[in-house]
Amino acid sequence: MSLNYILRAKKFKAKKSLGQNFLIDDKIIDFIAQHAAKEDEILEIGPGLGFVTEQLIENAKSVIALEIDKDAINVLNKNLGSKENFHLIEQDILKTNINDLPFKDNKIKVIANIPYYITSPILVHLLGEIDELTHKNRSRISEIILMVQLEVANRIVANENSENKINLNLATKKELMTLEGIGEARALAIIEYRINSGGYQSIEELVSNKIITENVYNKIKDKITV
Repeated sequence: MSLNYILRAKKFKAKKSLGQNFLIDDKIIDFIAQHAAKEDEILEIGPGLGFVTEQLIENAKSVIALEIDKDAINVLNKNLGSKENFHLIEQDILKTNINDLPFKDNKIKVIANIPYYITSPILVHLLGEIDELTHKNRSRISEIILMVQLEVANRIVANENSENKINLNLATKKELMTLEGIGEARALAIIEYRINSGGYQSIEELVSNKIITENVYNKIKDKITV
């Protein structure tokens, strides 16, 4: 654990209503931040006190961060407001069209450490529902790196027939990397979504590539248009 992060976090009263939980493990922060390269434009959701943000700014071409907590915004502006490649916006990701954000590249990466209760809504907002083969936000994203509770991560990447499956858009390649014992003895995980960039030309191709199962296809085929 980084003493610097611990001392800075203790000065800030986390808001339970927002599910705030600040990462203070420098190894985990470095692990997340290494997904940002010099050529990348990053959208960070809920930067909090900016521990991950600081590393992203060093690694990436630019970082746009969305935050709704005014107290956290004050901290971020004080510590990072002078950084030329950092743009902080007071805005809810669930009310945001990524195409309206001032990114210059066609594709961006999304990085976030998000609370349990909002994981599914955020992923659906970013990726779309399973019957949306085109989606305004997903079309701009090349990769999503999320820090979530391990239980949630396992449900997201569960077998399609699992009773515990969180039903999200499956037109992605999903990789699960687990990191246990983080924070207050909780098991957390990092989920990496690599978004399919080529697109799918037919429903049959979705099924043949095992992006959706026959069972799912039969349930949604009347709503899908290609």
